[in-house]
Amino acid sequence: MEELDIKLIFANTPQAKGRVEKVNLTLQDRLVKEMRLRDIGSMEEANRFLPIFIQAFNHKFAVIPKDNTNTHRSLKADEKLDEILMIKETRILSKNLSFQFERLTYQIKSKRPSYALRHVKITVTQDENHRVTVYHHNRKLDYQIINIQPRAEITNSKLLNVTVDEIKQQEQLILTQQDLDYLPHLNR
Repeated sequence: MEELDIKLIFANTPQAKGRVEKVNLTLQDRLVKEMRLRDIGSMEEANRFLPIFIQAFNHKFAVIPKDNTNTHRSLKADEKLDEILMIKETRILSKNLSFQFERLTYQIKSKRPSYALRHVKITVTQDENHRVTVYHHNRKLDYQIINIQPRAEITNSKLLNVTVDEIKQQEQLILTQQDLDYLPHLNR
């Protein structure tokens, strides 16, 4: 929003927050019921129904504004939305010019002496196609991926015992298969 020079106006009063929450709850509750009444059971059917629902909902609940003036401004020539509307994070390079982003460890390729970029702040961007670009002072840096971090499994605390039991069963099956592989007379 800062890059587009747009000032955010938050719902700072309980009344404003309540109105927003009430509409969200109504939509979540009503939309599901309307789809159930129409026997909609697939994503494709729901996507076809959604514009019809939105039009009916707006017809019933929309409020005409007191002032119809359009306060939107046109996009400036130097504002490139594809370069603005992306994930941007700051990282600090390690001694070996590496950093982590999205479970991957990246290492910067540099023709300069490596000490020149040690501990500098870089900007890591990721566009809508998940392409990663790395910048230092608005200059692109080349990189290579050197490590992929394993994804940690997150489980609900109520399901923890069930998850542990499933893991134990899987390990037992693996051990049993390994034992069978070592017995030559059973393999034939």
